[in-house]
Amino acid sequence: EACVGTCPVSAISMVDGKAEVDADTCVECGACVAVCPVSAISQ
Repeated sequence: EACVGTCPVSAISMVDGKAEVDADTCVECGACVAVCPVSAISQ
């Protein structure tokens, strides 16, 4: 859940315990990649 609070454009939300990225909102800054504890997000 660290990635949710890190996203500067609020493109990530938790759904059923998993992080989901809204591709239309995401600006591909990479902030979430740096904080994801399980390396589930890549750039």
